[in-house]
Amino acid sequence: MKTTLILIIASAAICAAGPSSEIDEPAGALTLRQALALTLTRNPELAAVGYDIRIAEARILQAKLLPNPELDLESQDIVGSGEFSNARRSENTLQLGQLIELGGKRGARVREAGFGRDLAGFAYETKKREVFFKTAEHSIDVLSGQRRGSVNEELVQLAGSFIPAVEKRVEADKASDLKKTRFDVAIGSARIDLEQAKRDLLAARQRLAAQWGSTKPRFGSAVGDLDATPAAGSFDTLARRLEANPRLARFGTEIAHREASLAREKAAAIPDVTLRAGARQLNESKDGSAVIGFSLPLPLWNRNQGNIRAAREQIDRAGAEQAAAAAALTAELSDAYQNLARARAAIVILRETVLPGAESTLKATGEGYEAGRVQLSRDSRCQADHRRRAHSVSPSGERLPQSASRG
Repeated sequence: MKTTLILIIASAAICAAGPSSEIDEPAGALTLRQALALTLTRNPELAAVGYDIRIAEARILQAKLLPNPELDLESQDIVGSGEFSNARRSENTLQLGQLIELGGKRGARVREAGFGRDLAGFAYETKKREVFFKTAEHSIDVLSGQRRGSVNEELVQLAGSFIPAVEKRVEADKASDLKKTRFDVAIGSARIDLEQAKRDLLAARQRLAAQWGSTKPRFGSAVGDLDATPAAGSFDTLARRLEANPRLARFGTEIAHREASLAREKAAAIPDVTLRAGARQLNESKDGSAVIGFSLPLPLWNRNQGNIRAAREQIDRAGAEQAAAAAALTAELSDAYQNLARARAAIVILRETVLPGAESTLKATGEGYEAGRVQLSRDSRCQADHRRRAHSVSPSGERLPQSASRG
């Protein structure tokens, strides 16, 4: 369910990320909006996908270019036998040829390349949402790591506050040395948990900084409200928004792009004409004459039938891909929405029942032990562990794995 909260935060932050002007990583507090802005301007993966748009622009430029003219030089009767053995009887012909594209080939190429550029834009938007999701996820990891570190510090301090009372009871022979050893082990475990939380936080900070290509985090701490539970709206409202998702919105352009490919293949079936014009010189008489001509392929067998059929199949395939993408996105939304509802219920139980009960039990246990009414047993030690586990629930309501809760 942590994923659901990240999706909500990242979706809202995409609209609020602001312009993509270059910014510097702050040395102090880092907000999610600042992290997303840094990601937008410096993320290496996003920058790599951005080059696809430039490549598509270059392809449009190439598609607009006309075919180059051809220069043809032909010499006849240079070497021969009999009356043709004299090189002075040779003829030289110089011609300039130009391919004339028919059937709208050039326009079809340009339209196809234009849709290719639009698809590159959709790919960029898709990648942007992916890296924004990762940034939001790593930001929450840093925030939760900071929270776990604080909780573990409190637990170490809390355990330390019991040391005088335990030593006093041991000296008074009201507690055995074995129970004192168990208490020392519990304190050691709390200190190990604190050290692990610090290491996990350092790793989370590094993962977040890597989102904008930094090898060493400069920000001091992440700021944000882990207790916030933003409203997601109704399922039907969210489902209608799926049409604007670039993973689905791209198919309108994808189908148009494949239709343009079909038009290009149909145009390729129409033969092009090559026109030639030039001059011929007769070396013997020093006379000259003009020469004109043309060439035209005869489409007897190859009329580009296979490529035309393949292009039609590509259009039909795009429709099937669109239906599959819509079904997959709807299923992902349904899973995320149900996880969100389950997480909200868990958060209410934690806030209203678990945490208050753990706090009051821990307080009563401490007072009772100091007064000699409560023995240092496994059950009493588990109260502090229960409190730690209650704080180890993720912001979305999921219980973190054992390794994560210790961090």
